Amino acid sequence: MNRNRRLGALWLGVLISERGAADGTIEAYEDDLDCYFRFLAGRAKDLAEVSSVDIADYLAYLDGRGYARTTIEGRRAVIRALHRFLHAERITFRDCQTRAGWVIGIGP
Repeated sequence: MNRNRRLGALWLGVLISERGAADGTIEAYEDDLDCYFRFLAGRAKDLAEVSSVDIADYLAYLDGRGYARTTIEGRRAVIRALHRFLHAERITFRDCQTRAGWVIGIGP
């Protein structure tokens, strides 16, 4: 398991143990993270290196592949929460979420 996936598993573990996240929620988040981590792997990017450009490119990638707006918004929320967690826990020090264009519109 690479570092990105280990950090994703750590975050999911916190959601389960500290917030009591339901199995269905965790399964959906795992799917969202898998898609994101595959995208990052294609760029040889570690979560600590992710920039606002990478996130905007990921969201555009999803849009270009025909994902529904609700799916893109859901995936955006998951990666936003993941990056917030990593920054709050001082696992990563780049606060990409403030520069990430979380309000970037997708599509027309």
